[in-house]
Amino acid sequence: MKIKKRYFGLIGLLILALILYSIDIGKVVDVLVKINPMLFAAGLILEMSSVLIKGYKYKAVVKAHGTDMPLLESTKYFLIGFFLSLITPGRIGELARALYANQRINSIGKSLSTVIIDRLFDVGILIAMGVTAAIFFSFTLQTEVIPLGVLATIAIIFVIGIYAVSRKNFVSIFLKPVFRTLVPEKFKQKARTSFQDFYASAGQAVKNRKDLAIAGFTGIAGWLVVGVSIYLYLLALNIVVPFYFVFLLVPLITLVEMLPISFSGLGTREAAAIFLLGIYGITAAEAVAFSALVFVVGYGLNAVIGFALFTQESSKVDLGFAQ
Repeated sequence: MKIKKRYFGLIGLLILALILYSIDIGKVVDVLVKINPMLFAAGLILEMSSVLIKGYKYKAVVKAHGTDMPLLESTKYFLIGFFLSLITPGRIGELARALYANQRINSIGKSLSTVIIDRLFDVGILIAMGVTAAIFFSFTLQTEVIPLGVLATIAIIFVIGIYAVSRKNFVSIFLKPVFRTLVPEKFKQKARTSFQDFYASAGQAVKNRKDLAIAGFTGIAGWLVVGVSIYLYLLALNIVVPFYFVFLLVPLITLVEMLPISFSGLGTREAAAIFLLGIYGITAAEAVAFSALVFVVGYGLNAVIGFALFTQESSKVDLGFAQ
């Protein structure tokens, strides 16, 4: 009997339950209670600054599409998308960010293009860092974290996916049955216009290489800032690992989190942290304490802010896809 997709998320919760059952929760609490407040505060400041950096990246992508968006506004839409991504498998909810950004861009097709290109930068950088980390683990530490064949397959699918989506005629043929069957008649013309706007604006953005280059370098800078903040969190918990190791740890855990078998990475993140930190002799209790801290400040805090912005902005969103 096939397992329904909606139940896949329970796999992560089952993994989390098994982990919590097998460790001493008291030791986890003890690690968290002894946290160094100064190092934690420094990490938190960097964590918050990385949000602005990601907002600036999205601002650069929007500018490549010919629209100027204030930094605070682009950061606001990033946080809304972040919240929506956490509550959906594979973070597909991120695409809904386009509905909110459309308040400034005034074209749902163009708005969707900005979100997709922004996400392509994130995923592309993540895959590149993940492949680098996996190669390092395999050849330097003689530890296979994620099989290189799997990562190579992901990278190939990513490239093929970009190529396929960029072929307007191909996508048109693929979407035509969906368009005819599922799109209500009153929305058909607006859907056609949005489809044309998507490819026209994406083509315009690709030509603005300067802005896209800024977005790419900003995306890398954002990862570096997050890496330093993670290192400070580890030090705050009295967990000592080499500084360079953090930049291998973060992309691999993020890749595992994105598997559509958990809610917000619960369970899969803890399992990955236990395995990877265990390479340097870090106990399971310490790894779970670290994972819990990252979830609360790196995900929970941003999600709460994103949720508040989501509820504030939802009444302004035009679900009729007005141009």
